[in-house]
Amino acid sequence: IRDSSTSRGLGDVYKRQSTDCYVFNLRRDKEFGVLKERLLPVKDSAKWRPIDRSPRRHMNSSVFEGKTKHSKMNLTILRGLLRRQGLCGPDVNDKVLRHASLLRTGAGCVQQNWHEDLYMSVIIALEENTMLLVKVGGVAKKVRLKAGQGVVFGGGFTHAGAGYEKQNVRVHVFITPKVLQNDFALNETSLSLIHI
Repeated sequence: IRDSSTSRGLGDVYKRQSTDCYVFNLRRDKEFGVLKERLLPVKDSAKWRPIDRSPRRHMNSSVFEGKTKHSKMNLTILRGLLRRQGLCGPDVNDKVLRHASLLRTGAGCVQQNWHEDLYMSVIIALEENTMLLVKVGGVAKKVRLKAGQGVVFGGGFTHAGAGYEKQNVRVHVFITPKVLQNDFALNETSLSLIHI
């Protein structure tokens, strides 16, 4: 792991097939605490659907995409967090930032298959010991996040969801080109990043 100042820069993450990955910190952002308090009670709700054909890996997008005041407020808070980290353009509205969801992995869930995503991804840990498996130079590594930390990686970055011994809930967002609209310029000096 090395500091972002010695890496190629966050701008490289935004290339569709980028193989860069960064860890960032939201722990001092008071809005993170608000979002966490709003989302964690949802982990026991019934609005989850399976992903990856796994009975223990689920997604819930209604907490951000629903038409209720509660879900709209969640999305507004998330958008502010991403904007302050330089991961979202200044004029992005809720209709553009629509690829946000909660991911829940049940106790005993096995590792996901290694894969790449079409777009850049952001994962924000709501709970301690949130994990992501990554491949750097062909070597598998485990990124372990504390609550309030996040990881952002390009579409060409090989990764896999980790297996968990106990349930874990986290936020996942795809950052599409529209999220970076209006010639938004990245400002690395405002980011608390560590390059993996």
